[in-house]
Amino acid sequence: MARHSAAAAAGGMAAPALALLLAALASATELGKEGSAAYADEMRLRVQANLQAVLPLPWDRIEDRDYMWKTTDLGSTISIASFKLQGTDQPASPRPSVRWGAKGGKEILHYNGVLDPSSELTMLAWQKIRWAGLKAFLQAQMAVDAGKLVVISSYGDVLYGGCSEEVIMFKYNEIIAASGGTQTIVMAAEVSPWPWSLGWRYSRTNFTSFRRADVIAAYSLSSTWESSFSNCTDPSAGPCDSTPKYQYANAGLIMGPVSDIYEMLEGLETYQADANQLANDYYLKHPGTVTLDYAGGLFLSLHNMVSSGGAPVEVQEINGTRALYSSTLGQTVCFVHGNGNGFAALQDMASQMDSSVALRKKSRFAKWFGA
Repeated sequence: MARHSAAAAAGGMAAPALALLLAALASATELGKEGSAAYADEMRLRVQANLQAVLPLPWDRIEDRDYMWKTTDLGSTISIASFKLQGTDQPASPRPSVRWGAKGGKEILHYNGVLDPSSELTMLAWQKIRWAGLKAFLQAQMAVDAGKLVVISSYGDVLYGGCSEEVIMFKYNEIIAASGGTQTIVMAAEVSPWPWSLGWRYSRTNFTSFRRADVIAAYSLSSTWESSFSNCTDPSAGPCDSTPKYQYANAGLIMGPVSDIYEMLEGLETYQADANQLANDYYLKHPGTVTLDYAGGLFLSLHNMVSSGGAPVEVQEINGTRALYSSTLGQTVCFVHGNGNGFAALQDMASQMDSSVALRKKSRFAKWFGA
């Protein structure tokens, strides 16, 4: 079923001018196993610990700029990685509220009226730092196996839904098959473009609507499945189409071979705009290499997709473990990204998943003492 061969985990390394820590997914082979449950707890704790603070000035953190990372394979095929500020449990990326106008990075207004650095400059500096760390990670993996599959995940605003490695691989391959079969990279989709100007680019591109139709048909979904969840009433949160369509690329979740992801993102070295724009640009220019999860079965994005408290996923108990389940799809969703105004809903899901810790403790107690 897998499209790529497995590789041994790469070791740690150091690099200058970075303040990132790679957090990797522990081994897990099926929902309910200890490794799977432990990673779900880890992701939940990241969400609950997220202070949604502005990014600090990177130039003030010289002592933290040594780069440390480690990786543990998910089963035998997939590694899942995300980055945070070294020495903290906070993301190295802008807070979700940036999507509706909040400042994402610290800025300084000087007595002479000059704003230096601006929030935008601070965010751009951290973007380059994140890329330097990701670049080193991908290069280390490529040295072992260029076809090694990884999932690059946003930190502190993503929950793990409980999919086994086999389920992740099945969904990945299913999306690619429905997209034409040539693609190697799958990204999350979302209902609003970010930056907003990308909406015009998509309106001038024909293949995306046909691609979306093919993928959601593979999941037997309605062509308007998003309508019951989409909520685009807040103009500051970004536009949707007149009939909302879950069709724009979201770089918060990416899966593919390390070499192909490296090729897609290497432009970040000198990029002067948001990384999500680069990922969208690359998708629109390389539809034979990249596709999106238009059904939200592997990756689901929540920005502008929580209407009156209703989200496309809910926390359910499956095989004794709390998982993220989509009644629309009738299956577990592997990763849910609480980007933008979806973060509050994600935090609520994290709180609901918290009880799984007590559930497992109770189960162990009963097993040990015959209760």
